[in-house]
Amino acid sequence: MLDGWAPNCLRTSGVASYGTAGREFIHRIVRAIGKDPFKFKARLDRRIHQFCKQAGISVDDAYEFRYARLFALAYAAGTFAID
Repeated sequence: MLDGWAPNCLRTSGVASYGTAGREFIHRIVRAIGKDPFKFKARLDRRIHQFCKQAGISVDDAYEFRYARLFALAYAAGTFAID
């Protein structure tokens, strides 16, 4: 266990703000979909294909793409979170 002022501050801050970023992220996603669902879908697809290209995944291989898409979706969500 970490002792000292800094670890205690980090722990207290983490507990106080736990989940707040997640809620804001979901609100931003919902707003983006509500504003223009087709644009949101296009951005999502573009980021998924960007991940697959960078990872060397063939979108023509249905089996490979199906499983890589799960990781690509996590990547896309992460990029939305930092936009």
